[in-house]
Amino acid sequence: MLGSVSWAVLGSLVGLAVRLWLIYGTAQVWVSTPMPFEALGAITGAIVGAINGLSFGALLIATERGKNLEQIRMSRFAALGGVATAATFGLLFQDLIAAGFGGAVGAIAGMGALWLARRAH
Repeated sequence: MLGSVSWAVLGSLVGLAVRLWLIYGTAQVWVSTPMPFEALGAITGAIVGAINGLSFGALLIATERGKNLEQIRMSRFAALGGVATAATFGLLFQDLIAAGFGGAVGAIAGMGALWLARRAH
């Protein structure tokens, strides 16, 4: 599941931005830890991104097995990205608004990923 690596990298960047207060997030947790807060945010974001990438990849394999890039519809790819990200955000934040926001972001990211894959192919 190579996609989980790219989502982990994106998640670590978002986690770092949240920890540096560049993005306001409801997941601001202050804990006493020997590691710097920025590293903690990056690690947390990487874990969440990897989980999201794995769930997206699993959904994609389960629903689109045997199809090549040209046969997969953009709307279906967007729906799978939205469902995976909404589920990840919903479980993480325990909030419907966060899940809805995650679903929208995941749908856009899914469409972008398919567009890039088709363009590279």
